[in-house]
Amino acid sequence: MSAALRSVGTDEQPTTPVERARFHESEADRHADQEDHHRWEAARAYVEALDGGMSKKGLARELGKSDMHVLYVERAGRANLSLPLEDRPRWNAAYQAAKGAPKTPKPSPEPAPDPRPEPEDEDEDESPYKEKNPLEVMFDVTNRIMKDIQRVTQFSLENELTAEARTEFKRIRQAADFALKDVKG
Repeated sequence: MSAALRSVGTDEQPTTPVERARFHESEADRHADQEDHHRWEAARAYVEALDGGMSKKGLARELGKSDMHVLYVERAGRANLSLPLEDRPRWNAAYQAAKGAPKTPKPSPEPAPDPRPEPEDEDEDESPYKEKNPLEVMFDVTNRIMKDIQRVTQFSLENELTAEARTEFKRIRQAADFALKDVKG
């Protein structure tokens, strides 16, 4: 029986990757002198769970962690677990590097051209909305905002953003949807 298991006071070895991840994370928090060892073993358990078919969201939910934390632990683990422990970077350095790891952005499709003709102003200082009804102006502006929000939303779906950024995009889109419905009557 390992010293780490004795300190928990159990004779049972954690058997599933999720149990091992929980165990090693708990031990890392309790034993600063063995933190790196336990963090790397937790990372090994994360990778094993993911390779075994568990989704990142599912693993995050099981462990009570964020999706992004699971992603970063997986990245750090996959990048370093093949190395002997003494050749690996410190856990915190590997985790921080995983947070800043470059992402391969998916190419986003070119936005569709605006079907409205460009305003033909002889005087550039005049607004293209000068002759329009204020309600039409509000409708046009809201539509343009919606198109911008759709492009940003598409980008956020194709690229990894923080949960906070996704929540903010969702809030902005909901506000724009509400404004558009209000303008349409």
